[in-house]
Amino acid sequence: MAMDPFLEEGQQQASSFDIGTLWRAFWRRKLLFLVPFVLCLAMAAVAIKTMTPIYASRGQLLIKTDFYRSQLLIDPAQSYGVRARELEREVEVELGTILTSPQFLQAVVRELDLDKTVKASIEAGGGGTVSETRAVMIAEARLRRMIRLEPSGNYMYDIEVRDTDPQRAYDLAKYVVSRFVDEYRRARLASRTSTREFLETQKAQAEGDLAAVEKELSAFITNMAASDYLDGRVNSGNLAMVEERLNRVQGRHEGADAAEFNELAVVARRILGSDPPAGGYSRDAVIRALMLELEDLGAELATTAESVREYQELETRLGRLRVQLNSRVEELVSANHPAVGIMDRSRLVQYYYQYLYRSVELQVLRKVQRAVADYRRVMVQRPLQTSRLDELQEKLEAARDLVGNLEQEITTQRMSFEAGMSDVGVTISVRRPPVPMWSPVEPDKKKLAFLAGVLAFGLGTGLVVLAMFLDRSFKTVAEIEQVLGIRVIGTLPLVQDVHFVRRRRRRLLRWVAVVLGILAVAAVGLLVVYPSLNM
Repeated sequence: MAMDPFLEEGQQQASSFDIGTLWRAFWRRKLLFLVPFVLCLAMAAVAIKTMTPIYASRGQLLIKTDFYRSQLLIDPAQSYGVRARELEREVEVELGTILTSPQFLQAVVRELDLDKTVKASIEAGGGGTVSETRAVMIAEARLRRMIRLEPSGNYMYDIEVRDTDPQRAYDLAKYVVSRFVDEYRRARLASRTSTREFLETQKAQAEGDLAAVEKELSAFITNMAASDYLDGRVNSGNLAMVEERLNRVQGRHEGADAAEFNELAVVARRILGSDPPAGGYSRDAVIRALMLELEDLGAELATTAESVREYQELETRLGRLRVQLNSRVEELVSANHPAVGIMDRSRLVQYYYQYLYRSVELQVLRKVQRAVADYRRVMVQRPLQTSRLDELQEKLEAARDLVGNLEQEITTQRMSFEAGMSDVGVTISVRRPPVPMWSPVEPDKKKLAFLAGVLAFGLGTGLVVLAMFLDRSFKTVAEIEQVLGIRVIGTLPLVQDVHFVRRRRRRLLRWVAVVLGILAVAAVGLLVVYPSLNM
């Protein structure tokens, strides 16, 4: 008995994976692969032929950052953080914000009359009358799509302009790069200027508050009886510091300074043969004026904390007055002792200067000690007035500190502003100017062909695999026996009646619809989305 050929084929096939079976299944559905593959490649060819060529011109910018440590300049790294990556990211955000800002784009549109070109083209094409505002908005939107900013290295960025005309792309790129560099510099300087203006406004307000506090404190001290309080420089905030400083100065005045002065006095008596006439020097008008000024300055310096800014200014003034006093003493010694030698004259100058300065120092000690004693007495007799006085003096010190800090910050901002106008800090420059490119960047034939090939292969293979998964018919006798669990004793030939033909036609139409739908999506991607993304 002859075996059924279908049964024989099923018995010979293995139940495991068989590459031959897969290949036959794939070959029966070859049209599902070939049709999408060919159509996708055809659509790519149509896109390449029909797309308007797009030309690009680009210029390269270099952002240079000088890191420095200066007490008068603000380190640019402090504006972004300590890590270089954070600085680079912030700079890139800054560049992108300026380049895509409506103010920058509208300025370029108006300066190049791009809005007039758009208006003329729309009206010539029958689009009706276009207002100037709408023309500017349309030109701005087109220009935004044409400009691209891309990082090209460490602190280097490319500004690219794309257009259908290579000369126009070059002209636009050249103007946009130049305009952008100026805009970036102005933006950085504007932020510093606004900061400085704000600080100056705050300084004016703080100076007004300081003047009001000084006036109130002066009126309060004036209203207090002179017998109760003699000096307004000593308060609860600096009392301990003043007393400690008095003890230190007095110890030095009566100790090391006194010993040095005694040695100078012995030398002066040996040179002159008698006691030096120091009283005549203290009666000199110039020296008396300098000594009075030194007394006031010394009392103010003794009650001023070293941490405040005024202390340095007081020390500078004190140094200048001491130099003037020494110079005047030298003049008088030269006039009074012309016969004395240069070395002995120098020793006489040191003696007279120490005599006069020790007199000033003694007066300062007595004045400050009296102020401390008076303040302690008032603390006991008038606690409410003392508390109010301390409050006013604290407000005065706080107001002075605020004004001093604002002045220092304004100086720093002014120096940073001037540094920003030079080659210090964060600067921008054109590393490579734009050049005209006569070869189109789009459509990229190789890129588009590769994209279409991958898409076509993926669609075709996907459809075939999908069809194989959706096909639930039996392929072999072994599959029937395995799935149904019965033994096949024979097979019948396939009868292709009307019902079979109709069902096969519906299945074919369903797959045609699936193929067309997928191809429609591919067509939109290749012919619409791809050109718009590369414009």
